[in-house]
Amino acid sequence: MTAPSTLRFAQFNLSLAGRKAGDIKSQMQAPTPSRQIKNLAATLQRVRPDVVVLCEFDHPGDGGDDGALAAFCERHLAKSQDGDPSIDYPYRYLPATNTGLKLTVPVSAHPRLTDAQQCHGFGDYHGQFGFVIISRYPIKDAAIRTWQHFAWHQLPDHQIPSDYYTEAAKKSYV
Repeated sequence: MTAPSTLRFAQFNLSLAGRKAGDIKSQMQAPTPSRQIKNLAATLQRVRPDVVVLCEFDHPGDGGDDGALAAFCERHLAKSQDGDPSIDYPYRYLPATNTGLKLTVPVSAHPRLTDAQQCHGFGDYHGQFGFVIISRYPIKDAAIRTWQHFAWHQLPDHQIPSDYYTEAAKKSYV
């Protein structure tokens, strides 16, 4: 398929995060979709972007689809929501993420931190608050650059809070 001379991109911060892994898949497969899922599908059908980034869309932390994205595409985008024609995104990218990835050293000695805050990226389980890309055109997965293992201290002129992270975390992760 040849890409057109103009591409339309869209990005949504969805907050499609469940209390536990697999909750979003259950919501996508439910007989009656939530208003949020129905509205997202209707908006994509109306606006018809070529490439879409869906932020805060839970999926397995190691990457890949547990069925949630497939169900969204097949059960919601493939069916007209508000009279607009269905839309197909045959190309999908679900990257490995650091959200909810537990660390081997304490991030901070702060007494009120939750378990989700003691992770490489905020999340109660690996993959919570991940992101996905759906596209009408092929995605060159091998050419995608990830920042999953890029530590904050590697950034030139970083401004790491001096009193928040443990020394072990600064050396290992931050």
